[in-house]
Amino acid sequence: MDMSDLDGLSEYRPEVPWRVVALDVGLRRLQQRFDEDIDLDDRDEPLTDDDRDIEWTYALYPVDSLSPRLLINERYPDPDQQGSDEASRWPSAWQWRSQVGGAAEDGQYQWVTVTGGQVDCANVDELLTVAEEWAKTVHELIGSDPTRQSLTLKTTMQQHRDQGRPLAE
Repeated sequence: MDMSDLDGLSEYRPEVPWRVVALDVGLRRLQQRFDEDIDLDDRDEPLTDDDRDIEWTYALYPVDSLSPRLLINERYPDPDQQGSDEASRWPSAWQWRSQVGGAAEDGQYQWVTVTGGQVDCANVDELLTVAEEWAKTVHELIGSDPTRQSLTLKTTMQQHRDQGRPLAE
């Protein structure tokens, strides 16, 4: 992403790397584009009581629902291998997970990762493309299914079984 394409940079400190700014601004623009369907949360707090052990930096999810969701987590270099405290202040990569939550067969609420990956910070555009495709998919599902049945854990797992696709581990 070209820095000249980013509006509202005055809120960012000058030492923040452009890739970190590009992700933040890009996700905020994506949320604005799909404002009626998608929420963006950027707090390092659990979304639900069941999420206390899940690390995330950004979470995208449908308005009025927490499922499905796209979690993005910063990954930092090992300071011992990096050799510089300054370099370890900023993420070197982002890990992402697309998840669907709901009641499992035993009645317990659970999250299932449908797909995921890791993107080097130099490839921030790749992560923004993943987020955009996720948002488009959710937008289309909500548009074609106002009851949101297609967003449930049971439906997603059945679709993957029917298509012979494994869920991500």
